[in-house]
Parts: sequence; C-alpha cells; structure tokens
Amino acid sequence: MISIIIPTYNRPQMLYRALSSIKTINASQVEIIVCDDRSTEDNRKQNSEIIYELRRKLKIQIRYYENNRRKGVSGSRNTAIKKSKGDWIMFLDDDDEFIADYIDSITSYLAEQKNVDILWSNVIISKKIGEKELIVRKYFTPRTKEELFRDLISIGIGYGVVVRKSVFMEIGLFNENLQVAEDTDLFFRMIKFNKRIFHVSNFGVVLHDHDDCKLTKNYEYHAKNHIFRSLYRKYFDTIVNYDLLCKSFTYWISKVYKENQMKKEVILFHLETVIRNLFHRCI
Repeated sequence: MISIIIPTYNRPQMLYRALSSIKTINASQVEIIVCDDRSTEDNRKQNSEIIYELRRKLKIQIRYYENNRRKGVSGSRNTAIKKSKGDWIMFLDDDDEFIADYIDSITSYLAEQKNVDILWSNVIISKKIGEKELIVRKYFTPRTKEELFRDLISIGIGYGVVVRKSVFMEIGLFNENLQVAEDTDLFFRMIKFNKRIFHVSNFGVVLHDHDDCKLTKNYEYHAKNHIFRSLYRKYFDTIVNYDLLCKSFTYWISKVYKENQMKKEVILFHLETVIRNLFHRCI
C-alpha cells in the first residue's frame, strides 16, 4: 500500500485541488492522510467538508488529523507518517498536484523494482505572472551515483518523492527543529546511511510557484540563519566523500549568501571549506 501524505495550513481551496489530482485504478492500495497544522476554525471546517465530499468522489480512503498544537510542516508530516498504514510514503504539498498517471506508474515501478528505498520524479513548475502562466519542465538526467546524489540534494520533498516507510524507522523522521530545509536534512541522511536512491523519468507533480502563505520560508531565511551551512557542517563527513556533491552544495551555500548581500559570510565560508578539506586530506 502507498500512503499519500499532505500537510496543510489555512489553504482549503488549494487542498481541494491537491486531493482532486489523486487518481488511481488501484484505490484499495492507496490511502491519503491529511494533517492540518492548526488552521483557523473556519478553514478546518472547510477541510472537513472537502474531505467528506472527496471520499465519495475519489473512492479512496482519506484520513484527516488535526495537530493539537502548531508543529510546522515537518511535525505535520511526521504525524502522518506515524499514522500511515502503507509500506511506501508518497508526499504531496497542499498547493501542488499530481500528474494524472503518476501514482499508478509508481505502483507498477515499485512492484517490479525491489531494490528501491527512495525515488523522485521530474516536475512541471507553474508560475503566474500577472494574467499569464509560465510553465517550466524541470528534467533530471543523473547517469552516475554522484550525479544522483547532487540532484537529490537540489530538490524538495514535493518532487514526487516516495520513501520506503521502514527507512524512516532506521534513519529517523523529519527534523522538527528545522523550519526550512528539513527535506535536505533527510536526503543527506539517506546518503549517509547508503539508502538505495533512484530517479524516474516520469513527470510526477505540478509545483505551483506562488507567494500565498508558503509552508516553507524563502532563501533569505536560509542565509540569515545559516541553515545550509549548518547542514554542511553536520554532514561534512558524508559530503566530502563525493566530489560532485561537495562542489555543488558548497557552491549553492555561497550563492545563497551572495544573493542576500552577505559578502563577509561568503569569505568566511570559503575559508572554512578550504580548512576542512585540507584537514580531511591530512588524516
């Protein structure tokens, strides 16, 4: 069984669209778990009405939980994972939507491929600019293990990500202390624990790029709170073993600092990487 997990917060109209995109010919092998992170009373009421309607329309089991306190997107996902019954966990954000045949294609793929722990897909990014809609197709074509790791760290959990549930029991759930980059932290643990990582060429999800009440913060928050730099330090012993991953992630950290006019941090981070790499080569 696949458990599709959707965290939500004060976006009933978007939640309706996300749920409506879940289509499968194997309804008995799919469950949907929606976890509300203490939306307003009115929005929680709308959520309940939406789920009541779509249970009948989709003919898929939908379970709805409300956090007893604000836990953030990581806490909401963790609540849903703990409640899930499936062997596989599939993620969807409440403002995005699945492409029609993605769930069934993944069900077939997992039935044939037994050596998978995590996989993700290509995505379509939709952004409204005034009255127009800009569509970008984001492809990944990893050919080596290093390219696979580099690409994994560049994505978010919304990229059609599917994880074997038992993996969470081994490496842990999402870090609820992180308000952002909780998925990057999880992916580094996947690499550290040598999980079997795959990319599928399907387009799995439409990601809607908008400014309305994002569940995760922007890169200004990342920079000012040194989120990526903290992850670099935490997982340095893993990162340093993969040259392409190391170059890509350190470049990304420097770029985030530069885009936020934090020149001093760029210099300090560059010095840190030089010292760390020299020390690593000496031991």
